[in-house]
Amino acid sequence: MRMAFEMGAASAPAACLTASRSVGDVRGTDLFVVSAGQPFLWLNELGHRYIWEDLGTQSMTLVVRANMAQKKAFSIFDSEEFDRLCNEGAPLKRYRTLAHTPLMNLADEIEQALETPEIEGAKLAYRADTIEELAEQMGIDAEEAVKAVERYNELCEKGIDEDFGKAAEYLIPVKTPPFYGFRETLECQTSLGGIDIDPFNRVVDAAGAVIPGLWAGGSDASKLTMESYNIEVPGSLLGYCVYSGRTMGKAAAEYAKA
Repeated sequence: MRMAFEMGAASAPAACLTASRSVGDVRGTDLFVVSAGQPFLWLNELGHRYIWEDLGTQSMTLVVRANMAQKKAFSIFDSEEFDRLCNEGAPLKRYRTLAHTPLMNLADEIEQALETPEIEGAKLAYRADTIEELAEQMGIDAEEAVKAVERYNELCEKGIDEDFGKAAEYLIPVKTPPFYGFRETLECQTSLGGIDIDPFNRVVDAAGAVIPGLWAGGSDASKLTMESYNIEVPGSLLGYCVYSGRTMGKAAAEYAKA
């Protein structure tokens, strides 16, 4: 992109595709399924609930944006939900695991995670008999966390999220110890966009004029997908990479002959 800009290319809107995940690389595991974007209770470093947690039913990009706005973000559920996860599965599909599919390995993976040393300043998983203790382990405001959980449970009993508008089917109370917590972190996947182009993948300058002999395609020039990239279908940008490459190759060959 720097090379293109040095030749006068205009800068197009760019996005950085990121994904919420648990601490460490646990993709493909049951631990990942329950810790990344499920509609449980989410608390930030202040011990506050900060958004409707069923964002993942719409777009994982929204989940990422919500968590990026926090210094720390945690997903929390209780032992009743833990049993349901093991026997019935998670509410939402995550990374090759369908919703409502029993997570047979979750119990063993959590036990292993609880013994794993901190990674990036946090643990893979937390468990405690009280919300205060869980909050202290996670390094967030314990008093505020207790208030947030109490308020959330009130809303669950009402069946209406008066604070954020979360769908009633995802109002899952946090009442029965032990309680579980997972740190949400961010993972950069790729950049989308950056170099401005015309419909023929020719690079243009700030005035919209074509720069002769310069083309751009793939992720660095993807005005096609941008933030609409579907993270649930990994590799879906490859189609654009293929045909933009073909378009550029044909154009470059004709330009060289001319």
